[in-house]
Amino acid sequence: METKIKEKTKVMELDHYNFLIDTTNSCQLDCIYCYKGHEKNTQKMDVKKVWNTVNSFLKSNSQLRSFKFHFMGGEPLIAWSQMRKLNSLAKDYSEKNNLSFGWGATSNLILLDEEKKEVFIKEKASIHCSIDGPKKIHNQNRPYANGRGSFLDVEKNIPLALAITPNDTARVTVTPKSANNLLEISEFLLDKGFKKVGLFPVFDMEWTNSEMKIWSNEIAKSMAKFGPDKITTFVRNRGEREIFSYCGAGKSL
Repeated sequence: METKIKEKTKVMELDHYNFLIDTTNSCQLDCIYCYKGHEKNTQKMDVKKVWNTVNSFLKSNSQLRSFKFHFMGGEPLIAWSQMRKLNSLAKDYSEKNNLSFGWGATSNLILLDEEKKEVFIKEKASIHCSIDGPKKIHNQNRPYANGRGSFLDVEKNIPLALAITPNDTARVTVTPKSANNLLEISEFLLDKGFKKVGLFPVFDMEWTNSEMKIWSNEIAKSMAKFGPDKITTFVRNRGEREIFSYCGAGKSL
């Protein structure tokens, strides 16, 4: 497996590096918008290769004071043991070189449990939850590979996620079909305890002008009801038409 490492800063002497690491392409779900496709490679990251790459960045910067890993996928918790090994190498390096190290993950929450929660909390790590709203909408967008809905398995672990990151923003991927339900989605997730709701339209699905108008109106209604500090989203302007930016679930970051 060719593990992707995306270093968010330019390769220059900055005091902080933030690495985005795809731990695996494997996932329990078969989301309708997944940029990985329906036939996902099940290999996991090669810890040694990833660390060698990261290490080369760290050693090349004499101004570095801190660095962070953010694990993605696929579903990163599938590669939990590999994550733990990589974090161990990073912690050893940071202690020997007087650096600050942190980490986090974006997860569907299905594999989150009490043991993992305690690790996150002990190491002051963060978790970011992908959930598309109430049961019917979530199950339409994010079923298991066998077609069964995943909502109940995600919902039961929301309290664990919020114990790790109390101020988490729920990450919602909006499709043309769910665009007219943004008010309902926002209310549901805020009631579940999330502090903010991120409503991110799928970039590589075809949106009609009518669907885009519905999305825009629903965003406005949600912000009017809950406040702009509770609702977040992104669009890009290209010429005369606003183009949705992608959330990472519909297209590779």
